[in-house]
Amino acid sequence: MTTNLRDDDKVLLVKVDHSAALAADHDALYELARKWWKASATQVQPVRRVLAIVNNKVLAAYEPYRWEVATDPDLLGRVAFHGDVAPDADQWVDTDVSHLFPQGAANPVRYTTVAALKPAGGVPSPDRDDPMGQAVAPLAGEEPLILLLRINKSWHDGISDVDLYDVTRHWWVMSATKAEQVVRVLAVANGIVREAYLPVAWGPCPVPGEEHRIGFDGVVAEDRGRWVGADVSSIFPPGSQNPVRYVRAADLDMPTVGSLSGDRSIVVSSEDTSSPGLPELVNPLLKAFEADLMWAMSRGAQELFHSNTIAALLTEHPRAAAPLAGLFADDDAATEWNVWREWKHLDLVAESASGRDRFVVENKLYSVPYPAQLANYRSKPLPWAKNPGRTGDSETSYYLLSLMAPAFELPSPWRWVPYEHLLRALGRLDPTHFGEDATLVERYRVLVRRLVELKDAVDPQQDVEGPFAVKEAFGILPSKYFLGPIQRMRFSGLAQLISNEFGEQLPLVVDISKAEGSITYTRRLSDDRAVGWQFQGGQLRLFVLVQDAGLAGKGDRLAAARAAIADAEYVSLADFSSVATVLGERLGPLVQGPGEWRRFAPDFVYRYCKVDPTTSSAQLAEALSELTLHVKTWGTLD
Repeated sequence: MTTNLRDDDKVLLVKVDHSAALAADHDALYELARKWWKASATQVQPVRRVLAIVNNKVLAAYEPYRWEVATDPDLLGRVAFHGDVAPDADQWVDTDVSHLFPQGAANPVRYTTVAALKPAGGVPSPDRDDPMGQAVAPLAGEEPLILLLRINKSWHDGISDVDLYDVTRHWWVMSATKAEQVVRVLAVANGIVREAYLPVAWGPCPVPGEEHRIGFDGVVAEDRGRWVGADVSSIFPPGSQNPVRYVRAADLDMPTVGSLSGDRSIVVSSEDTSSPGLPELVNPLLKAFEADLMWAMSRGAQELFHSNTIAALLTEHPRAAAPLAGLFADDDAATEWNVWREWKHLDLVAESASGRDRFVVENKLYSVPYPAQLANYRSKPLPWAKNPGRTGDSETSYYLLSLMAPAFELPSPWRWVPYEHLLRALGRLDPTHFGEDATLVERYRVLVRRLVELKDAVDPQQDVEGPFAVKEAFGILPSKYFLGPIQRMRFSGLAQLISNEFGEQLPLVVDISKAEGSITYTRRLSDDRAVGWQFQGGQLRLFVLVQDAGLAGKGDRLAAARAAIADAEYVSLADFSSVATVLGERLGPLVQGPGEWRRFAPDFVYRYCKVDPTTSSAQLAEALSELTLHVKTWGTLD
């Protein structure tokens, strides 16, 4: 198209469709085309040409020499350029760009490259290697990527082309910078490629609370026949729940054009495929939290803030908050609720005015209570039941509302309500029915959405191949406040991974101490003895609880007595060979010498090995599953 531009030079397209009719001459058209466009001041700097688009054809072409950022409060986030008519304008005018503005796309701004604007069948210039054979390229110096997106939940036989495109193009948790390297997007359902797209432009999700998600506008790829129907299931690692997968284009053993019967497989010649890493998933959310005044107000009280908000909505707006009441009660049409906060240490206790519905809510945000705590709460006196008994009041529903899934079976009659369900109920509220509190309801919904998104993003099941250790995965967190909560969330996700690997729900305890998360498995042997394993701070411990009468407590004498019992009776327990089989060199040697035991007061005696911080979540879950089997069977096979 032009000899003085590179194929990978950036071009900005701006639609002036409706305004163009008002332009009496070229000067007026220039004024319409140059301002004010919602675009990043950083992204527009490398743009070499700005094309004014009318009815999907280039009407005028400009060469920008300076960009201006709007200062008017009504125009914040918008830019304008100063420029001249491009010297090669004749080569651009009348170019059809309909493939860059898919049907239904509302954004009038598109970034693209010189190569993407070449006529169909155009040959890329010799200084650029296009591995896909279609005129498209990432930014200079970046490696082309193929992006695989799993759409299993949305896919169904007979899905229309429009619906398939719509469910594929948004909204995905991934880096906008990484997206610039993508040259093909593959829609994958049940391991099979259903469609291949050429991404033209990427943009952020407009939903508050989902700032870490992006989507693309694009067109069906010309080489779709190389992809559609191919099996790519081997590219997604077993156990990973992340629907996003990057593959370097150079590492793909490309399929040949063939039938769409699904009998072809695409394999990767290198193991260097990846899902978005933790910083890519989480950092945009953490920055959004820092800018959220409601989150700042909630920090001091944490779950108390949420319990108080729920109580206030049920008390002050019972009709409008009916979907919220429906989380815990059948009588979601109740016009009045009696609500008690912190009643006998119970977070929230409520009764409908009719007396038909009564419920108790134990609310946990960054932690989950111990089973014994929930069992104890069942017998707490209630406003309508002074002596409910050890199993709770039969006329009352008991709920654990928590951001993270409990790593154990809840004692009856407790039932789990995840914050995802709270978010769903908040989504059914109509803020206009809350009077002066309408804005607060909307802001609270955004806060809960961010919390749910953060929990999902840090779940190790999203990237089972990545390092589990928070410091190794993140480096330096942009917000120190979230270090503890993220540790809890990571370890809660690890607990589920271990149970999945083991094949049953294990009674695992997740905790935190000195900003370090921990996970513990305990097997009770008798009233005064137990054995188990614990992982914390890179230490993998095999332990004994020595709870004999007169031996619990602080002091060297008691510690030596407990260690002597451990050395006499439990040396064979401190066997890490099952873990070494899984981790290999990632597991260090036993730190203690013969006869040496570490201890925590009042009864914890242990030996440990160090685990390499680069160990992946999948490797760690497998190792801890094997260690669980060792502890469960220890002493039973002798």
